[in-house]
Amino acid sequence: MTDLKDQIAAWLADGLAVVAPDRAAIPVTVERPKQVAHGDYATNVALQHAKALKRNPREFAAALVAALAASPLVERVEIAGAGFVNVFVTPAARQAVVGRVLAE
Repeated sequence: MTDLKDQIAAWLADGLAVVAPDRAAIPVTVERPKQVAHGDYATNVALQHAKALKRNPREFAAALVAALAASPLVERVEIAGAGFVNVFVTPAARQAVVGRVLAE
């Protein structure tokens, strides 16, 4: 079983493959933001790829978010600043992590 962070990264990578198929092989980095208001996870994937694609990072982030499939793990996604993507997970996804920790 992969951890939640890896699942979110894979989900974002699937969205990246839709909007920029030639950039899909580049791994998506997902981190825990320092501020809770910025979500459970955040990525600068749009900022990483926008320059190479000659696109505005915020517009690329919007295209990426629009291309993301619905996920039972994700409650909502927000675009912040110049093109950061903030991911908020569902309560069920949080509870699953607790169950796994207790089982281990």
